[in-house]
Amino acid sequence: MENSLEAVGVRKNVIDQEEVMSRTANRWKNIVLVPALGVMLLAGGAALTQAGDNDRHCEERIHKAEENLRKAVDRHGERSSQAEKRRHELEEARKGCGGDHDRH
Repeated sequence: MENSLEAVGVRKNVIDQEEVMSRTANRWKNIVLVPALGVMLLAGGAALTQAGDNDRHCEERIHKAEENLRKAVDRHGERSSQAEKRRHELEEARKGCGGDHDRH
């Protein structure tokens, strides 16, 4: 009977060791995976922020070019060389921003 109790004790010890090893492995996975996931989320957020900044910059460039065109037309006339130059600048601003912005 002692042998069977010993066998049960050894078996329980092996199971305990496997459980400890499994928990330790899970802890290491968490230690590695959680920060990696955080870095990926931050990188994705930064990319979205940069895209938003680029869109805002494009909108500002287009708005300024539209304003310059309006001023040139008011000062020099619809078909003046100054207005033509400002139209060209507006088209360049739109092309530089993907060309999909509304034309007013």
